[in-house]
Amino acid sequence: MAHEEYSSAYDLSLFETSQIEETRAAASSGGKIIPLSVKGREEPKRRHHNPFIVFGVFFLVMVSTAVLATIVQSNVRLNELNESLLETEEEITNLQTQAEQYQIQIDSKLSIETIRQYAEEVLGMTEAQASQKIFISLTNGDVGEVVTEDESDNILDIMTNAFQGLWS
Repeated sequence: MAHEEYSSAYDLSLFETSQIEETRAAASSGGKIIPLSVKGREEPKRRHHNPFIVFGVFFLVMVSTAVLATIVQSNVRLNELNESLLETEEEITNLQTQAEQYQIQIDSKLSIETIRQYAEEVLGMTEAQASQKIFISLTNGDVGEVVTEDESDNILDIMTNAFQGLWS
């Protein structure tokens, strides 16, 4: 028999009630219990979903995903721009420092005494004496003349004259 192959402690079929016994128990209890078919227990009924609700939930999930993706992308782009800005500001600071150093070097090499000495020794130049200087006056020959405008006609007078020329 089937009981001999394995232990009866694991045989759960001994505890099952037959369908006939269940029907008798239901009838004896006043008939208020409706027995379910075995087929109904094995296959649970499939739930029918409203397509509008499914579409609505799907649409909300897609919109939420798009918004979150946009936020993440914006934050990444903002971080990249901030890093670029910091690098550019650092480069500007370095270039300003370098420009100041170059200006100090130029000022130290091109003092007035150095220029005067170079002009006298290398170029053979001398300073201009007071007798060599000529002053030019620019205001002696200049004459200002005020020009008054003739009384010009306004737009209404111009239009009136134009129409009078047509009718005459």
